[in-house]
Amino acid sequence: VGEDALAALHEVGADVILLDLEMPGLDGIQTLGAMDEAGMTTPVIVFTVFDTDDRIVDAVQAGARGYLLKSAPRQELFDASIIV
Repeated sequence: VGEDALAALHEVGADVILLDLEMPGLDGIQTLGAMDEAGMTTPVIVFTVFDTDDRIVDAVQAGARGYLLKSAPRQELFDASIIV
């Protein structure tokens, strides 16, 4: 799935990306790394169920511009997509 996200970005682009941490193939952190290596600058919000500090720090260090839990209210998701 991470590979599919990278291919879609190359093909059609995006204004912002919602990215899970746990995916088949490339996980979210690996996908962020691949985006960085490819010079992609599309802002990424990690959208996941994992709320531990180490997961959040890993995502931000890998290039995520935001981190939201899947239980977040819809308005919070909307606001985050505007801010990044």
